[in-house]
Amino acid sequence: MSLQVAKIYQIPIRLHFSLVLVFFLIAWTLAYGFMPQYSPGMNQVNYWIMSITGTIILFLSVLLHELSHSIVAKSYGIRVRQIMLFIFGGVSDIEEEPKEFKKEFKMAIVGPAVSLVLSTIFAVFWWITSIPITSSSTDDFYNTALTMINGIFFYSSFLNLILGIFNLVPAFPMDGGRILRSLLFSRNKNYDKSTRIAVRIGVIISYVFFGLGILIILSGSFVSGMWIILIGWFLQNGAQSYMYQYDIMKILSKIRLSELMKTNIISVPEDITVNNILRNYFNIYMKSSFPVTKINYEIVGIVTLKSCLSIPEPERDTILVKDVMSSKSEIKLLNVNDTADKALSIMIKENQDKILVCDNGDILEGIVSKTDIIEAMDERKSFLNKRNK
Repeated sequence: MSLQVAKIYQIPIRLHFSLVLVFFLIAWTLAYGFMPQYSPGMNQVNYWIMSITGTIILFLSVLLHELSHSIVAKSYGIRVRQIMLFIFGGVSDIEEEPKEFKKEFKMAIVGPAVSLVLSTIFAVFWWITSIPITSSSTDDFYNTALTMINGIFFYSSFLNLILGIFNLVPAFPMDGGRILRSLLFSRNKNYDKSTRIAVRIGVIISYVFFGLGILIILSGSFVSGMWIILIGWFLQNGAQSYMYQYDIMKILSKIRLSELMKTNIISVPEDITVNNILRNYFNIYMKSSFPVTKINYEIVGIVTLKSCLSIPEPERDTILVKDVMSSKSEIKLLNVNDTADKALSIMIKENQDKILVCDNGDILEGIVSKTDIIEAMDERKSFLNKRNK
């Protein structure tokens, strides 16, 4: 439900569909609320120009904020899958969280720092464009244009200031919450304890936003109050979702793939025809894919039903499996000593339903599916719950 619009530093930039709604909502609010109050006396077309420009600058500022996180992450060798702009701002989809407090602190602090720097820059331009407005001039077009530019600079400076300060609120998983965790971790050297404290504080702050939103609604400002409540819901949902995922990955990190994998493997050679594999493997075993191996079970690749069916029927007796398979270099292979959390992360990222497990010589030892991981996780959670009662 998003569209890629650009790629910066090899990072895909995507726009969520909700951004269309919030773009027009913000622009409409500015055109009929903020801009007429800040620069009275102009016509509605001018206010719309100011509002649309200000909204574009707002989203570009959010993009720069998220891009700064991503650039620092990449400097530490951490892969950034994408940056997504959506209704509540933006998020950098970073592959893994650094377990060193200095790295997490730098990655978290750079976003608010960029927003505050942008606020300062826009404030300087606002001050420069404010000087001629107070002077006497008979050029109405010049005064109108300068007034519009001045209003845009003021709004951009103010919004970046709010963006920078808001992201410093110590509510996990926002930047402030991550800064808090890194500081706690630097003191107590316990990553798990620091995470749980930061998440609890985030949940408490979300309730503060709920209460504040209700008070604002009762004071007569329904729209503003609802926005505050939505932000509180976003913070609480983000904190609880993060903690749930964190606990799952913590359980899975203690399970080795050698404990999960199925060793009764059906593999296929690379030199049989597509018709052969369709007739003697896919039609019989009803699987969506098969590992392709040499006679000693050294992995060569993986072949899917979809890739075989894509071959026209007249050619299926001449096209071989090796011509339609994904080669070993194109798929993710894990070692028997790797853990289940790593396997699940790869499955989610690569949109796979199974992982091939090999020894150090790429000899196929077993296969692990998402179902295997989920069942193992449920068993461990059930065991831990019973033990803790």
